[in-house]
Amino acid sequence: MNSEWEEKKLEELAVNLNSKRVPLSSRERERLKKVYPYYGAQGIIDYVENYLFDGEYLLIAEDGENLKSKKQHIANIAKGKFWVNNHAHILLNNDLSDLYFLYYYINNTDISGYITGSVQPKLTKANLNMVKVLLPSLPEQRGISKILKAIDDKIELNNAINKNLEEMAQALFKRWFVDFEFSNENGEPYKSSGGEFEESELGLIPKGWRVSILEEFCNISTEGVNPHLLTDKVFEHYSIPAFDDGKLPVFELGASIKSNKYKVHRNSILVSKLNPETKRVWRPYCITEDTICSTEFMNYLPKDPETFAFCYSVFNSESFYQFLISNTTGSTNSRQRAKPKATLNYRMPVGNKSIITLFSKTVEAIFEQISGLGLQNKQLADIRDSLLPKLMSGEVRVPLNKEYPISQSSDLPLAAESNAQYSTT
Repeated sequence: MNSEWEEKKLEELAVNLNSKRVPLSSRERERLKKVYPYYGAQGIIDYVENYLFDGEYLLIAEDGENLKSKKQHIANIAKGKFWVNNHAHILLNNDLSDLYFLYYYINNTDISGYITGSVQPKLTKANLNMVKVLLPSLPEQRGISKILKAIDDKIELNNAINKNLEEMAQALFKRWFVDFEFSNENGEPYKSSGGEFEESELGLIPKGWRVSILEEFCNISTEGVNPHLLTDKVFEHYSIPAFDDGKLPVFELGASIKSNKYKVHRNSILVSKLNPETKRVWRPYCITEDTICSTEFMNYLPKDPETFAFCYSVFNSESFYQFLISNTTGSTNSRQRAKPKATLNYRMPVGNKSIITLFSKTVEAIFEQISGLGLQNKQLADIRDSLLPKLMSGEVRVPLNKEYPISQSSDLPLAAESNAQYSTT
């Protein structure tokens, strides 16, 4: 413990606003317009038409399995106008603390001693108040949070760029294969320049095109891996929580992975079959040879490597997304699954191979840039995670002869809740 730092209880550093929370049942929310975020234990779970809070606050999970596993952050920043249910404590820092310092501190601290309940883990308000915080001066808190937040802001910026690039690639796919404005032999848009069409089961398609099914282009791999039998091996693991937490794989020892997984190949395209209404399409980085994914993903392999970008664009298209939703099993929203074999029957208009490979080559540069920024995010996250415990313990100090602006004015990535593992009240 750094001798210059003080140990205080969390209740001395923040005001608890739990009494202002109001839970809304899923039935009540169904009747509301979707305007303002509705937060649960791990982040946004819905949108409602009114709000309870307006500003910047710290939300800390009150219950749920994640309190023990910590696969996602248990503390999140909520800002703007929003609503909170009774599964998240809501705190506002006082004049002794920096909100973002508390955010990083809580997420980097072992609070297992404050958690009760083995089946239904819970962090009560009383126990949360007792959490001990090793506290530097306020300027140093702001300096620490500024450094960490700068890294997170860069990650968020990269994510925003990647989102735009994905949209560009998807717009290009739509122009070629939905609007049929691919370039003709004169380099002009086919449809606008009077290209001929003919009838098909999907409606009018360019003359010479045909209707095909996805199975012509892809297989689904179910090659299994038992990580827990290879206890000392580190696996590059693509899971649903990892996708939702920034689309970065987690590197884990086989001993810590309890269930069987699928082997991921360098040309794999992962599509979540769990709750397909939440769209999850992932191009793995395959940084290592030991790459695996959750069996909640469908692991597609393009039959021809030259059509990879085309296949990825099909999976990312609105038409396939709607097809996926219409081919599910399960009666509840939280446990619906797409039927893998049925997805191979997805029908689509296709031109000859030269058009498909030309499209793939055209958008491949976009996908390469997306992968590059994704890998940069992995490096930034590693740097942040390495620095964080050293900064929080005082092992690494920030210079105080420098003005640090209050770091509560910028955005942080917020953990989006994915699986609705808690009950609604």
